[in-house]
Amino acid sequence: ALRRVSGLSTELEDVTEVAYAGRRIFASAFVRSHRLEPAIHLLRQVDHPLLRMAFPTTNRVVTHRLHAETPEEVRSLLPLIVEAHETVAGGTR
Repeated sequence: ALRRVSGLSTELEDVTEVAYAGRRIFASAFVRSHRLEPAIHLLRQVDHPLLRMAFPTTNRVVTHRLHAETPEEVRSLLPLIVEAHETVAGGTR
């Protein structure tokens, strides 16, 4: 299902996964066992304590796979999600 969550972003929902997009998906996540498994797409590679892996998705975009088990850990990802929304959601061309 697709629904507009703000003027700039769209939420794409599945039973097990959610993705946020403008012109391009900039963040997605699913729940595995007792933790959240987000993927955040950025124009640079970052180092974060919750980072599991980072890999190039395109020539410009790096996908960061992370994991979070507590609300505090989820909150620590907010600056990365904001950056992704500001830099990737509008498209990278």
